[in-house]
Amino acid sequence: ISIQDRNDEGSLLAVYAQDNIKIGEKLTILPGIRVSNYSVTDKMYFEPRASINYKINDNLRAKGAWGQYYQFANRIVRNDLTSGSRDFWVLSDDETVPISSSEHFIAGLSYETNDFLFEVEGYYKELKGLSEYSLQFSPSFNNVNFDEFFYKGTGHSRGIEFLAQKKVGKFTGWMGYTLGEVVYNFPQYGSNDFFANHDSTHEFKVVGMYKLKDWTFSANWIYATGKPYTQPLGGYSITFPDGSTEDFINIGERNTSRYPNYHRLDLSASYDYSIGKKSKGSINFSLFNLYNRKNIWYKNFEVEEDQLTETNVNLLGFVPSITLSFKLN
Repeated sequence: ISIQDRNDEGSLLAVYAQDNIKIGEKLTILPGIRVSNYSVTDKMYFEPRASINYKINDNLRAKGAWGQYYQFANRIVRNDLTSGSRDFWVLSDDETVPISSSEHFIAGLSYETNDFLFEVEGYYKELKGLSEYSLQFSPSFNNVNFDEFFYKGTGHSRGIEFLAQKKVGKFTGWMGYTLGEVVYNFPQYGSNDFFANHDSTHEFKVVGMYKLKDWTFSANWIYATGKPYTQPLGGYSITFPDGSTEDFINIGERNTSRYPNYHRLDLSASYDYSIGKKSKGSINFSLFNLYNRKNIWYKNFEVEEDQLTETNVNLLGFVPSITLSFKLN
């Protein structure tokens, strides 16, 4: 069944300006503005922003930023349990699909030496013009205007990030941790807020690299809280007088369940070589998801003989690869 058959076209013309203002030896302010003309709406969009950096001493700095941002090509979440992961991209027209916008507030501290960098940063983002698409409330008859099922919402994202980095030497790398949340509100789903599909409460990353002559060895490990999803309560089938049948799924509260936690380990080794006197090349060996962790991408739900069946659709497992590259000067 064809639900959406779109051929969107548009152009974006933008200009921006930024200044660098130094007040004394410690304070630096970077004000700026971006102005865009979007052909689909034929309107101008103003995006002011500013950042500030204050040097407390030779190693310690305080920083902050604020900005207004617009997005004209939007990823639309397809909110239907039986559709799986079927998100799609469209150009906003500010009618059926609103132009999304966000206002960012960021503040943090950084401590940096010749060898190391330590940072902590807090952020808050107010989100407007969010879009979702769902046939959850569509009537079961023909001549349906499927554009009616784009829903509009708001939300916010907030959190705190920590970073520790070793910058120089044979062994380099960094560790990062984020504690955050992304919360949406769509009136069509009720007055309660719910976690966005990509919300992850905890995320921890470790990256290490070791240089040995012409070889570079690297490893990275990622661990993250499982993303939320809507758990169905049950399902059933109805047979109509014409002999056709239709499946129905009773759903629970929006995004109150979570997939198992995500984690994987990647390893790689890269060898640099010369081709003649000027040209260079490299060969890379990589092992993606070394221990073949079965991370769930999404779940499929189907009704079979009035029983609800659940199937996990997983992300990539263990994948070895070899890459050869060269540059001719």
